Amino acid sequence: MLQDFSDCRELFLRTHIERIQPYAPNIYWEFGSSFHAGAETFWHGEGYEKAFANALQRTTKTDITYLGPQEREKWQEMVLYLPDCLGAYYELHDPSEIADIAVLPDGRKAIEFWFSQETEHAIVYGRPDRVFQKATWHRTLVDIKTTSAVGPDWKKRFRNECIRRLQYRLYDWYLR
Repeated sequence: MLQDFSDCRELFLRTHIERIQPYAPNIYWEFGSSFHAGAETFWHGEGYEKAFANALQRTTKTDITYLGPQEREKWQEMVLYLPDCLGAYYELHDPSEIADIAVLPDGRKAIEFWFSQETEHAIVYGRPDRVFQKATWHRTLVDIKTTSAVGPDWKKRFRNECIRRLQYRLYDWYLR
């Protein structure tokens, strides 16, 4: 306990006096959430500036107080990449695709929505990024994953992950 006090008085105060356990966020999840906030803005028909503002606002909600020096530096680096990442996203997608977004029964666009479906054996619950519907019989579900290091064998790893992860199989079931 005395070592904690001599190492960091703020940590000592929070841990031993206020009984607050320090929490360091997962910077990769936080970055992905920030990017998603910007990407979602695109699908609502807003411009890049609004998307960047939404993504940047999301980054300010990340409490980096308990990040170590390397994680803090990595977080700052990732935030600097955010404009380029969103710019690439806007260049990659055609605004005409927005018209193909499916509409939910309550009238909302099928963008970042929670759904649950009960079956005899399970309750499926999730939040896909969006669902396109080009015809009554054809739907496409999109759920983007962000990563900081894709690597040269990403397709093989992704294919293997799809086999192992229940999430993708449940999405397929939901679309049928």
